[in-house]
Amino acid sequence: MPPASSGTPAFEEPPDPCEARHLDELIVQLRQLKVWAGNPSYETITKRVNESWRNDGLAAREWTTYKNTVAACFMVGRRRPNDDLLLGIVRVLNPDIGYVTRWRQALRIVRGEAEAASFVQAQASLPDDIAQFTGRAAEIALLTGVVGVESRALPVVISAIEGMAGIGKTGLAVRAGRLLLRQHDVDRVLFVNLRGFHDESRQPPADPAAVLDSFLRLLGVSGHDIPLDVDRRAALYRKRLRDRPTLVVLDNAADAAQVRPLLPDDALCQTLITSRRTLSDLEGVRHLELDVFTPEEALGFLRRTVGAERVDAERDAAGQVTAVLGYLPLALRLAATRLNTRPNWSLGDELRRLLARRSELRLDDPLENSIGLSYDDLAAQPRHILRLLSLHPGDDFESQTAAALVGSDPSTMEQQLTNLLRNNLIVRRKPGRFELHDLVRTYAAVRAHDEERVTDLRDSADRLVSHYMRTTTAAMDLLYPVDQQSRPHVQASDTHAVPLPDEASARSWLDSERANLLAVATDPRNQDPSAVAVAFATLLHRHLLTGAHYSDAQLVNQFAATAAEQSGDQAGQARTLTNLGAIFGLTGQYDEAVRCLEHAVILHETAADLYGQARALNNLGGIYARMGQHDQAARHLQHALDTFREIGSVDGQAHALTNLGSVYEQLGRYGQAADHHRQTLTLCRESGDAEGQAHALTNLGVAIAQVGQHEEAAAYHSQALELFRGLGDRYGQAHALTNIGFVHERLGRHEQAATSHQQGLALFREIGDPEGQTKSLNGLGKAHMAAGNHTDALAAFSEAGQQARATGDLHGQAHASFGLGDAYHKTADHDRAGECWREALALYERIGATEAEEVRTRLDADSRRDAPGA
Repeated sequence: MPPASSGTPAFEEPPDPCEARHLDELIVQLRQLKVWAGNPSYETITKRVNESWRNDGLAAREWTTYKNTVAACFMVGRRRPNDDLLLGIVRVLNPDIGYVTRWRQALRIVRGEAEAASFVQAQASLPDDIAQFTGRAAEIALLTGVVGVESRALPVVISAIEGMAGIGKTGLAVRAGRLLLRQHDVDRVLFVNLRGFHDESRQPPADPAAVLDSFLRLLGVSGHDIPLDVDRRAALYRKRLRDRPTLVVLDNAADAAQVRPLLPDDALCQTLITSRRTLSDLEGVRHLELDVFTPEEALGFLRRTVGAERVDAERDAAGQVTAVLGYLPLALRLAATRLNTRPNWSLGDELRRLLARRSELRLDDPLENSIGLSYDDLAAQPRHILRLLSLHPGDDFESQTAAALVGSDPSTMEQQLTNLLRNNLIVRRKPGRFELHDLVRTYAAVRAHDEERVTDLRDSADRLVSHYMRTTTAAMDLLYPVDQQSRPHVQASDTHAVPLPDEASARSWLDSERANLLAVATDPRNQDPSAVAVAFATLLHRHLLTGAHYSDAQLVNQFAATAAEQSGDQAGQARTLTNLGAIFGLTGQYDEAVRCLEHAVILHETAADLYGQARALNNLGGIYARMGQHDQAARHLQHALDTFREIGSVDGQAHALTNLGSVYEQLGRYGQAADHHRQTLTLCRESGDAEGQAHALTNLGVAIAQVGQHEEAAAYHSQALELFRGLGDRYGQAHALTNIGFVHERLGRHEQAATSHQQGLALFREIGDPEGQTKSLNGLGKAHMAAGNHTDALAAFSEAGQQARATGDLHGQAHASFGLGDAYHKTADHDRAGECWREALALYERIGATEAEEVRTRLDADSRRDAPGA
């Protein structure tokens, strides 16, 4: 054992990482390992890790040079620490190869748990109310009265409904929420199932960061504008909730840590939390410990559901039935359903059945008792269906999906689901979508493994994957037909296809099934997890990026890349690393993007996949262009273009030519830029790619406008705008409008320029494109400057600079600083003008832009003005 430092307790053996159940527990183990190793400082650990990596031959830019980066690995609550760095720390604290391997295995296990925790979908409405809701008068009065009476003085109203499984917590929260809406105490709802007590082999408790992502989207925040950091997400969420009465229902919470980031801070908001645990460490919360029904409430429930005359005629038997069921609401509801389906069955018959069957159940638990009795009452086919439904890894499903699982037709499945719904073994949260209660799912899963053949379970799971993959392919073919050739081949299936008659239905299906598609894609129970994950990651990639679901795209591709690496699928790993590079580029994580894409290029070369290699090079060139490294960008893009030409990929050539043209524009080589855009236009016309033609036209207009061909540029932009409108492409329309604004400004049409930029900006804001907003704002600032509206110009350039800094857009930031300098100069604020021009000059020089010379001219003139005697 290494010696412990003075005053530090020592451990005889290093901690076992495989004992960690989740990421935070693994970080606690890392802290203990640090103590075991003598508690070296973070600076010492950093030096040792750098030395170790240098000895391994890693490039200098891949070393971790900051002790703060190392220290962050020891912090709990972080969702995604750097795996390589964490394992590097373990190795310098205990270099035993076997021990490091155990850490690598443990990290993969808890990382899989963290990824699954990130799949969640909130809703902006409450689930259906329970028609036979009974009792709970005091609890309802407490939950609905606090808003109007005593809590207006409190900063925020939070009520935690706590109690055992099946006690009726969710039903009470839903009833109270509906009354609050009816009383107009709140006028908006956010509801989410936090899966705190869920089958963790399927999905663990929901990650608060993922819940905040879903809440923010429901509150109107574009995916592009959602921060990656959970604290910043929570701050934006609370800001969005202010000044509007909102009910937030956090159902099935695991613990206080899961709930805390999701709590509003506005007095107009009411929060209802349900949990099986007492959340005593949540401050400022009204705790409502929910008990089973009283005997009177239980009898009242039976009188309402079974019938007053029927219960009153056998009052003693009814009382004994409620007692045997432990007065548990869910158990009573299932018993009432059973009695209602047997009108000739007396309460005495039900009592004798309960007593006779009680000893046959495996658990002495009234809820398990009720589920088992209800299950046994079903005919063979619905029991079989319920068992197979437990295999679904997502939170909800539609009848088409259930039919695929079972191998049935949708119309028959509708009837069977109605039967299960009537017996309270499934629930319908919203029209057309069904869920299994967590405990019913667990019970059904146990019965599935007891009563179904292994081969039948495997076939059912395969049908589910095939159903989702086939429908996803059909939806993507409708929405993105140009990409058809690059999507994986999907084999024909005997499951019934989901009807997708048009683009709107395809988009709607992908959006409603997104969480389920991710759950299926990353389900480790799949026969070939790597092949399934890679296929779904490839199929969904463009749609996830178009919708700005960057976190989802990152998670599914990281899972697929890891699975492919473990299975030795180099081609699959290369494809998903290429996708990851694009995702990291869009989120401003350029170093990560370069790392992924460089690795992908090597893997594609090894697999002799020229198309994949060219695609990775094209993305890599685009990243270098964003980073202002134009020589690197041009070299990679030219290599990609040459390879696409070699293999005859028309769409690949068009993408590479477009990116190269953009690089040449940034370098001031406008003739070459225009030539590349013309080549792109020709290719897209030959292939019938209308979207590609529109982009090529507006890009060509940008290039020729730089050399004074303004009228011709305006014509190209107008053609592009019409094409984009015909395609319903708002992103393209926004770019075309902004480019038209620049042409108007150069032709001296300042009012028309401002109007075009404002129209483009509105569209960019609507679709959530931060770089597009920066471009429009810079254009608007120039239009205001030309019209003499210097105050408005300052506002536009300032907002453009803020957007550009947030996304790492160096070009946009340089243009904004240049514009601000001009605006401050016009308002006689020469000191601030000089500061902005100097900032612009540094940025232009960094990215090698031709505007640097123009800024130097401004600065030289300004310095002569300040010179003595000037």
